[in-house]
Amino acid sequence: GISVPEDLIPNVYIVKYKHEIGKLKQQVKATFSEIALPINLNLAGLKHLNRLDYVLASRALNQHSEFDEALLADCDGNIIEGIVHNLFFIHQKDIFTPDLTQSGVDGIMRQLILKKLKQEGKKVRIGHYSKADVLSADEVFLCNSVQGIRPVIRLQRQEYDIGPITQQLQQDYS
Repeated sequence: GISVPEDLIPNVYIVKYKHEIGKLKQQVKATFSEIALPINLNLAGLKHLNRLDYVLASRALNQHSEFDEALLADCDGNIIEGIVHNLFFIHQKDIFTPDLTQSGVDGIMRQLILKKLKQEGKKVRIGHYSKADVLSADEVFLCNSVQGIRPVIRLQRQEYDIGPITQQLQQDYS
């Protein structure tokens, strides 16, 4: 229920399943999800247990075998992230990543990449971006702490080369 007793002793559950190592560092073919993420200032940036939107997006993605991942937008149409990845894209050597202050998960790998790029003196533009912004990029990559940095080679019908910034970050975090 909603009213949880303060003296509650939590239970810990562990789920064990086979991890598919072959998918690590794999190139990604992505699409845009029809599932919109809610704007929630209380939970934005956090990984939490209310992940039903991501479950629905994952189920919808399973209907499209040609795609490995789906990018989710918030209810205002701003691209936020993938189902299990954070998003970066590059336009003419400028690096962009969505603002996660209203929706999405500020993942560990995303934080490491932002810190590294800042230490190298590279500017990353964090903001609100549309599908068109991502589709017009020169490079697109996704990241998370389990699968590392995964280059997007196709988004919808748009194809991408694995660019130098993505390649360098893959080397740095291999």
